[in-house]
Amino acid sequence: MVLDSKALNNLEVFENTFDRGSAGTLFEILNQTCSAFGARLLREWLCAPPRRIEDIEARQQSIAAVMEHGELREVLRPVLKKLPDLERLLARVHGFAGKQAKNSATHYEDIGKAKLGCFIKVLEGFEMLDGAVQKLKPQLGELKKAAPRLAQSLTHGEGFPDLSSALAHFRECFDWSLASKEGRVVPKPGADKEYDAADKKIKAAVAELKRVERHWQAELRDQSICFWTPQLQTTEPFQLAVSEETLRKRGTPEEFEMKSSKKGTKRFWTEEIEDQVAVYIEGKAEQERALGGVASKLFGDFSSRFALWRNGVSAAAELDCLLSLAAVSAAPHMCRPTFAMSETPFLAITAGVNPCVQHSLGSKDCIPNDISIGTETGAEAGAEAAAEADAPAGQPPLLLVTGPNMGGKSTLLRQACLTTLMAHLGCWVPAEACRLSPVDRVFTRVGANDAIMAGLSTFRVELEETALILRHATRHSLVILDELGRGTATFDGMAIADAVLRELVSATKCRALFATHYHALTREHERPNPHVGLYHMACAIDDATRAVTFLYKFAKGASARSHGVHVARLAGLPEPLLVLAAAKSDEMEAALEQKHLLHLGHRLASIIATGSADEVRTLRTAAQALLAR
Repeated sequence: MVLDSKALNNLEVFENTFDRGSAGTLFEILNQTCSAFGARLLREWLCAPPRRIEDIEARQQSIAAVMEHGELREVLRPVLKKLPDLERLLARVHGFAGKQAKNSATHYEDIGKAKLGCFIKVLEGFEMLDGAVQKLKPQLGELKKAAPRLAQSLTHGEGFPDLSSALAHFRECFDWSLASKEGRVVPKPGADKEYDAADKKIKAAVAELKRVERHWQAELRDQSICFWTPQLQTTEPFQLAVSEETLRKRGTPEEFEMKSSKKGTKRFWTEEIEDQVAVYIEGKAEQERALGGVASKLFGDFSSRFALWRNGVSAAAELDCLLSLAAVSAAPHMCRPTFAMSETPFLAITAGVNPCVQHSLGSKDCIPNDISIGTETGAEAGAEAAAEADAPAGQPPLLLVTGPNMGGKSTLLRQACLTTLMAHLGCWVPAEACRLSPVDRVFTRVGANDAIMAGLSTFRVELEETALILRHATRHSLVILDELGRGTATFDGMAIADAVLRELVSATKCRALFATHYHALTREHERPNPHVGLYHMACAIDDATRAVTFLYKFAKGASARSHGVHVARLAGLPEPLLVLAAAKSDEMEAALEQKHLLHLGHRLASIIATGSADEVRTLRTAAQALLAR
């Protein structure tokens, strides 16, 4: 299903119109993900929900299975909460693999250690994730029957990649905890031939030096003789430390060459020691060169399996999104929407509420409303389907909505779109029942905004958005238009609104909700017809005080007034001004009604003279409706 930027903004899917934050948005309501990568995938799902019924129902099955199987939630959610942002860390490690680290002290200690820490975090994260999926193996048999796609996502080698062998390989290569602590990779024996050869050379030299140490201990009869290595420089390690007292007693051997001393002790090398030290230093240099290559090889080895790791992140993100939608769907007063293929597009919502309003106010403070647009026809339609959605027979595809200012028209229009969007996501919706045919695109013409820097007035922006709808909407689209034509003179705006309404009814033939304060538009459609249905947001009026109480109920029929003066009173305009405005409103309305009655009289006279009985009946009905106002 296609959602353009206007639809996402007008429906407040990601940003509210108050402070451009996420409070009260649909994304905030649906986002109960545990991971950053799961939240990003949920954004993608919201921007492009599936349209094919098979895909939607498969996701519904997965969500229902998660709701029913508590063990899935108990195993997966704690693990997902502990995971780092694997998606971004994976991209970072993949980038590291293409760069050869320089073996300088600053780079090695700072950047190299940071890269290694990132690498180990990724490996540990994948190991936790793989372990969680392994725990759910006993559940797969039952899940394959109830939710095949979810079972596939939890099966190693199918929807979830087999990470076990790759992780075991890296476990065998080096000690993760030691590397994390020391900031360098020390390969395990057998993992790197060059490092193993250098390590063997070092150990052989140390063993030979130990033999030399024991020889001089025996020769000079002093067990305190030992090797000493300077801390700050390693060019002359393994100096044989002998006490001056031993040297006085036994004499200084000719082989000794003094290297350093301290009070009471002298330190020596012999030719044999010097040879073994040279071997030791050479081995250390070879070991350092090997260590520099080990890290590069590990990163390269990891990067060569990038597709495997990427598939693992994708599978984890999908599971996280399903857990999130299941948590939302498990809330009270939610129902599983039903999709059906129909020759004529339709949408039937029973006792539904706006999800964003429900989230802000709570279920008890929300007044539910039925919305029925279009009539289900075709092989799948029947009495059972109609009863499920409580849809009236022969419901028109376009509903012309009137009612007082602040009466809830915009909220109801958005409710239809948000409920449709949630249904296409596979999520349960806030209603008693919901049945619809798939929607290919949602169009919204809501609010008043100009584009000063682009040189576009408010009215121009309105019309460009309307033109976009008329060009691209199809029979299977869902369109909401709120107060089209208010940015220009009354009659121009009314004429444009009427023309757009006729175009939607005669050419596009899509599901539409058209809210307006142009009450003259309703007169032509007062008789029941298969194309346009009249609805209004109900209110109660105190005749004595002219106070208006909003009932927020979506009811059949047209509203006679918009009660703008009442809203002006709520806004705090001075009472004398309001009295004058009310009197002027009554005067102008009476003049317009009188003019309309005169026009009807002329038409009646003409029809009586030349017209048919059907035309007379039509005109009489219109006159009766006008007098009833």
